[in-house]
Amino acid sequence: MPKFEKKTEPNYKNALERWLLFIDNPTQEVLELIKEKDPAIEKAKTVLDYLANDEETMYLYELREKAVHDEVTRMYGAREEGKKEEKVDMVKKMLLEKIEMDIILKISGLTRQEVEKIEEMQCNKR
Repeated sequence: MPKFEKKTEPNYKNALERWLLFIDNPTQEVLELIKEKDPAIEKAKTVLDYLANDEETMYLYELREKAVHDEVTRMYGAREEGKKEEKVDMVKKMLLEKIEMDIILKISGLTRQEVEKIEEMQCNKR
């Protein structure tokens, strides 16, 4: 919708633009204009108003929103964990190559304690 929002004056004769206006939470004045030109929009508004006032529907909507939020949070956490594992693998390789600690710290972005812990774990495996 960013391209649509850049328009200064919408074309009320265009069905797509009327629906985009409807989706974009229009002012009451704009809503009346587009409902007048498109009965389907008026029907959609009526249905939305009904659903917004139905407690069970709102409860289900909130549950779905929470599930989506939780999934995004899980995905973000998994992505961050994967990045951390990549850094650990990179540090292990640099330690095997006997690269200086200062360079490892600079490249990996890890703290000295984190790198030393990885080094210690690597020594214990040998």
